[in-house]
Amino acid sequence: MNFSKGKRFSVYAFCVLFFLLVIIVFSSNRVSASDGVLKVHYIDVGQADSILIDLPNDEVMLIDGGTYNMGKTVVDYLNKHGVTKIDYLVNTHPHGDHSGGLISVVGCDEFKIENIYMTKAFEAVPRFIEFTELLDSKRIEPVETMAGDILLDETVDGKRLKIKCVGPLRIDKDEFN
Repeated sequence: MNFSKGKRFSVYAFCVLFFLLVIIVFSSNRVSASDGVLKVHYIDVGQADSILIDLPNDEVMLIDGGTYNMGKTVVDYLNKHGVTKIDYLVNTHPHGDHSGGLISVVGCDEFKIENIYMTKAFEAVPRFIEFTELLDSKRIEPVETMAGDILLDETVDGKRLKIKCVGPLRIDKDEFN
């Protein structure tokens, strides 16, 4: 399927915003933690996506991992920033430019991964199949998410921190972006 430049931008924007717009809902101002800030890192994985979020409750979220060839870049970035535990690892959809690099993250023993979230969408593309087979071999059961699912809802220092999925609203076998 060939998309116009405007359509590709819309698809990309949706993927990035899929979790970013949902990540935090504060009842007021900013949740304070050890340094009192939310940090969002856009990891340079070329024409793909990988986002690291340091949450104000000292937890870590990784959204997508770029392509398979960029997996080492993601692992190196996580190591450089002192990540040893990933509380929320999110694969937004089954395309290789989102799940490919996660193979390196899940496959190495450097990170303790608490929870893996992904949609119910499945596409028989090689890297996504490899990713799901790796999860099976490590006996990791991902949590399937849809719009409205809450990944986190807690109070930190009197402030509300909430992560809520805004998509997908439905599974469309013809369009996973």
